[in-house]
Amino acid sequence: MVTKTSSTRIEREHHKQAFETYYTLGPRRTYAAVAERFGVSVSTIKNWSRAFRWRRRLQVRQAWQTQQVVEHTDQVLQERTDRARKLLDLALARMARYLADGKLKTAPRDLPLLEGLKRRLSRLHDRASDPDQPVRRRVIAIMPHNWRGEPRQPLIPKSQLDDYLASIGYDGPARGGSSV
Repeated sequence: MVTKTSSTRIEREHHKQAFETYYTLGPRRTYAAVAERFGVSVSTIKNWSRAFRWRRRLQVRQAWQTQQVVEHTDQVLQERTDRARKLLDLALARMARYLADGKLKTAPRDLPLLEGLKRRLSRLHDRASDPDQPVRRRVIAIMPHNWRGEPRQPLIPKSQLDDYLASIGYDGPARGGSSV
């Protein structure tokens, strides 16, 4: 399918393939690498990029992928929370039975600790299932360490993190580690 942009240029199949190549190069993508693969000049690739809004398309695709990861993570966390609650219910029932039968010698503080953990998990579950309550997610820029334990550059550049936060409409306090 051929699409027409606002600058009246028509995006042909080789333009789309060039964008896909640009996208698949990952964080180390350059116009020069795309130009080499397609046998055209770097200025031609720059013109294609500008005409067909590659940077914006890249941001949209990355935001979509990030949203997919967030949704999957939410689902996995919900499943794990539900499983942990079921296991805690079972452990509490078993512990209460063993305590009543005199088969379990335990410190008196163990039962309230398990009850407290169950209450925390229930609050998390209630918050997640309440549609009126805003969903809070923590955005973390990962700071890897080298073999000496010294921090390196973040895996997520601040500009990309800021762009993502802006794309989801977040304009809260300090960006780069706050709750979203």
